[in-house]
Amino acid sequence: MFAKLYETELGQILVKQDDGDNGAEVRVFFEPEGLGVCSVAFSWQQDDNETQWRKADSAFEKMTENEVTEIVKRTLAELSL
Repeated sequence: MFAKLYETELGQILVKQDDGDNGAEVRVFFEPEGLGVCSVAFSWQQDDNETQWRKADSAFEKMTENEVTEIVKRTLAELSL
């Protein structure tokens, strides 16, 4: 599995594990009211490729609906949205 889609109180949230610009990443996509699609990425740039993927796998496994909802809420609060 490389993606998870959740229907939440904040709308759809997509979690995707991929090879980003700086190596392995886990990215959370969401679309707040009045904005387009936004995303927050987690990456491990300081680690070697194998370690990046191990950490990305572990983080992706932990991305439950509750976890990603809280990530989006904290992101919106940080942006004062």
